[in-house]
Amino acid sequence: MNAISKSIATDKLIKFILDNSPRPTNHYTIGITDNEDITKVEYRVWDPLRSKLGAAIHHGVTNIWIKPGSRVLYMGNVCGLTISDLSDLVGLEGLVYVVGLSNDVADMAGKRPNVLTIKTKCDYHYLYRMLVGMVDVMFAEIDHHPEQQFSNEGAFVVNNARYYLRAAGHYMISRQVKAMNSTRRFIFVAHDYGMEFKPIETLRLDVMEGAYALDVGGYRMRE
Repeated sequence: MNAISKSIATDKLIKFILDNSPRPTNHYTIGITDNEDITKVEYRVWDPLRSKLGAAIHHGVTNIWIKPGSRVLYMGNVCGLTISDLSDLVGLEGLVYVVGLSNDVADMAGKRPNVLTIKTKCDYHYLYRMLVGMVDVMFAEIDHHPEQQFSNEGAFVVNNARYYLRAAGHYMISRQVKAMNSTRRFIFVAHDYGMEFKPIETLRLDVMEGAYALDVGGYRMRE
C-alpha cells in the first residue's frame, strides 16, 4: 500500500494511517480493500487547510523526501497533527524526533512507537545530542516572519542541520511571509552557509490561513 495516494471516489489527498496509532480529532478516514489479500487498510483524508505538508503536496511540491523508514527531525513551532502525519509517513521502521516547547510535544509523548519527543528549545541543539541520531530530513516550522536575513531562526536551522542532518539529506522550512505573493527564499547567510544549503524550490501555501511559504532544499549535496 502507498503511504500517500488519491481517492478516486472523493478526489482528495489521502494518507496511510499507522496501525493502532492515536487518531487526531476532526479527521476523516477512508477504508480501502486490497483485492489481493482482502485486507482493509485505513487512510486519512489529508486536509491541506490544516496541514502544511498536505498543502505543499496540494500545490505540487516536487518531493518532500519522506518515505517509510525515514528518520526525521521535526522542530520549532511543532503541531500535533503534523507529528501524526510524519509518524504515519515514516511507518514503524522509521523514526520522528520532535523538538519544541509547544504543548503538543508533551501531549504526543509515548503515544506513538516511532515518535521521540524532546520538550526543549531547538536553539539548544547540543543538549539533545545523546537522544537524536542522524536524520534524512529536517523539517522546521517558524510561526512568524523572520525579519532579518540571518536571524535566530536561521541560526537554529543551521546548527541543528550541522549536528543531525546527514550529508545529501534534505530540509524543509515552513515560515510566514509578509505577503502571499512573496516568492523570496529563506536566506541563511552568504559564504559557507550558502555552500552547505542548496535551495531546490519555494512554494506559497495559498490554501493555508495566513501567508505561509515552504522552502525545500538539500544539505551538503554531492556534486
